[in-house]
Amino acid sequence: MAWLLVWNGDPFRDRRLAYGDILADRRASVIRLLTAAVLLLPGAATAMCFEPSEPYCIRAYGTFDDQFSFESCRGQLRSYQSDVESFLDCQRREIDDSITRIEQERDNIQTAQRKSQDALDEFNAAVEYWNCKANGGSIC
Repeated sequence: MAWLLVWNGDPFRDRRLAYGDILADRRASVIRLLTAAVLLLPGAATAMCFEPSEPYCIRAYGTFDDQFSFESCRGQLRSYQSDVESFLDCQRREIDDSITRIEQERDNIQTAQRKSQDALDEFNAAVEYWNCKANGGSIC
């Protein structure tokens, strides 16, 4: 009894990886990371800063009843001014920190993209080399 070996073209065609799928997965991960950063960072910017509210005496009906209420409201207004200045300083610091974090994440994303592309290029070269050898090439 003799066995007949029949060549059906490419026996590994079902096992080939879809290179585009690998790259699409990487891009989707980067997009998810950027979306999360955009959504989460504005909340982080205001997390540590307390926004003051204006003194009640400013919106109260009528005029000041006496000198004491006038001086009291003026003192509250000065305190409010100081609180607003502190709030603005805090906001500026938080914004600067957020910008720094975004720039660092952008650098991390670019590094990850380069590494992903390098890995994909290396993989493609290995597949080309393997295909050359599989097709009987002696110099690949």
